[in-house]
Amino acid sequence: MATVNGKSMYIQEPVTINELVDQLGVNATHMAVEVNGQLVSRESYGTTKVDNDAIVEIITLAGGG
Repeated sequence: MATVNGKSMYIQEPVTINELVDQLGVNATHMAVEVNGQLVSRESYGTTKVDNDAIVEIITLAGGG
């Protein structure tokens, strides 16, 4: 089981970060992603694969005042 933001999640087959955030319904405009302790560059979201052994942290940024 993968861990995504502290919750267990079954990933049937490896998916890219872009596919994962789409599945989760996360707004990808303002976010940062860490996979297995390594920050992933935005340019790599379409090629970096996440599998069932991954630990993923998706941090979304929110504006306000």
